[in-house]
Amino acid sequence: MNRIRATTMAVAMTLLTLAGCSGTGGDGGPDPATSSGDRPSPATSGGDRPSPATSGEDPSSPATAHQMVALLNFYGGFAGKRVKETDAPALAVFGDGLVVSDADRSLSLTETEVTDLVRTLREDLASQPATATPTGPSQVADARTMVLGVRVGDTMHTVTAYALDETRSDPSDPSYPEGLYQARDLLGALAERVSREGGSYTTDRVRLIAEPRPGQTGEEWPSSIPEPPASHEGDFEKILAGAKAADARRLIPRARQGGALRIYLDHQGRPFAVTWRYVLPSE
Repeated sequence: MNRIRATTMAVAMTLLTLAGCSGTGGDGGPDPATSSGDRPSPATSGGDRPSPATSGEDPSSPATAHQMVALLNFYGGFAGKRVKETDAPALAVFGDGLVVSDADRSLSLTETEVTDLVRTLREDLASQPATATPTGPSQVADARTMVLGVRVGDTMHTVTAYALDETRSDPSDPSYPEGLYQARDLLGALAERVSREGGSYTTDRVRLIAEPRPGQTGEEWPSSIPEPPASHEGDFEKILAGAKAADARRLIPRARQGGALRIYLDHQGRPFAVTWRYVLPSE
């Protein structure tokens, strides 16, 4: 959660400004992270909300129960760690209401909350291109690229935006379309809710992740844990279940984002930084 907390202060400082320009009709508009207002927010609670009139399938239907319906992620930046597809999303919402943050913490939304979330994100993101462009040349260096996503029909529609938080916090920088900031705030508030109210996320399957570390020394690879094939080059990942998953949880320390990884030597003496995380329902 360190990444999300790192941006929470900047987001919080601008929520009131965004609320005032989100179509609520004045400087005293409701905070999108805490008020139902015109834009119902599952980041706070369920409650009675209007039925959505959005097209497409019901995101909580059995057909989409284990599909991801909303996404918040980021990568790059000066201190960014999220560069690999094996990294879990900062926030993933599924059709059955399960919300998972960093494959580490989770909570459950009601059916109404899921439906409202998907509807609102579709309003904010559906018209945006896959790669958003600010209205002028960006002056922000070494910033993170934000990824926002919502399921539309059979696919996830994702929008990437470089320095989304930074361009909003500095009025002298060019801004992105208002809908991107609203979607960012909505998903960011939900991530904070998971941190505040959620419990530990666990499953019976884990994803083993090994990154080559040439020139480093390490421990002997645990015999019950699969190794990269002799011919394999680059990063290695494998989903484990049953006894192998249990052994990985028991024998290999789990490094959260930004934490140190333990180095192991495979049977060929190749050093790898190895960790694991819990598998998401959509994997």
